[in-house]
Formats: sequence, structure tokens, C-alpha cells
Amino acid sequence: MPSVTRAVDRKAGNAIVRRAIRHGLVPQFKSGVPLVEQTLETRWALHVLAVMSMDGKADIGAVRDVLAQTPDL
Repeated sequence: MPSVTRAVDRKAGNAIVRRAIRHGLVPQFKSGVPLVEQTLETRWALHVLAVMSMDGKADIGAVRDVLAQTPDL
């Protein structure tokens, strides 16, 4: 049963990454590189998008506002 949950989590994670790339939120994203090795800015943008997408699809404008307000993090 854990493999089913893991596949669902991976699919949701991939969807968030694709959406972030499509909207230009992660210009430094390197395909095939683990998340741990991505830049801090890329990881932060993906994190913000994931958290704001928990109730469905996040408003990209709102995500951009959060990222603009937290450049030092």
C-alpha cells in the first residue's frame, strides 16, 4: 500500500514543478537534478506554490506576490 501513496505524492509533486516551470516561477530549475541540489530560490518558489496549492490550484499572482515579499528568505 505505501507504493500507491508514494506514486500519488510523486505525481502531485511533478504537477507542481510543471506548473511552476510553465509560469516562469523557477527559471533556474535543472531537470534531472534532485530537489536538494536545486538553488535555494527554486526550492523556495516550489515550496510556496505547493503550500498555496493545498486547497486546489493556487492563484499564480498571489504566489508571485509572496515570492516578491520574501526575497531574502
